[in-house]
Amino acid sequence: KMLLQLYPDPAGGIDAVYYRMALSYEKLNFYYEAAAAWERLILTYPASAFLPEAMFRVGDILRQTGKYNRAVERLSAYLKKYPDGKYAKISYFVMGDCYYRMRKGDLAGKWYDEARKKWPELYDIPKAIFINMGAHYFEVGRFNEAFHVFSGYVSLYPADEFSKTAYYKMARACEEAGQALLALKLYSLFIGKYPTGRESEECALAMATLGVSKPGIKFPANILPNINDYLEPLQTYDRILAKNPEDE
Repeated sequence: KMLLQLYPDPAGGIDAVYYRMALSYEKLNFYYEAAAAWERLILTYPASAFLPEAMFRVGDILRQTGKYNRAVERLSAYLKKYPDGKYAKISYFVMGDCYYRMRKGDLAGKWYDEARKKWPELYDIPKAIFINMGAHYFEVGRFNEAFHVFSGYVSLYPADEFSKTAYYKMARACEEAGQALLALKLYSLFIGKYPTGRESEECALAMATLGVSKPGIKFPANILPNINDYLEPLQTYDRILAKNPEDE
């Protein structure tokens, strides 16, 4: 701010001041101040080397602050100007995320699908967008894609804050895709990894329900912990009912 007072716009090198200011505001989670600094850079220094990143970051900040329509507009402008730019990959995934959050499933799927086709490696995608993409595929009944997204997340981030949710949804997607044996394995492993909590009970309930709907699945004896939830479903139902008598 002192530099901007000493060297008012336009002045050589001040685009770098706006760049550093915007990044600092983002690190402080001052998104509106960051967006204002990026916008000033874009408007005042259109030939700046920082312009591509500024255009992308304005769009991403709009997504983070819930202004999804405006985020789509700004990211579309970035992709039109820099279709193969450094931030093209993340822009595609952010666009999909914006449409997902706006409940526009067709458009979300279009951007997610195109992004995964162009860039199958997902290790550098923001975690919340990663999870939302899997949730989109699950919600629209594309369970195989949901399984692959969630399993990719669990493989990359086995111990982070979203891993438990991703693991559970991976097992659910597997069951919905008709892979009952693999679903049983995943439910069993989930209970072993997270023995307490509502998701663990839901896994036990899912195993018991598979025991009713798909009895007789063959697997090596004693290979799965908690397999009695599948083999003796009525016992599991009674246990859950006794523990949660008022639970719908």
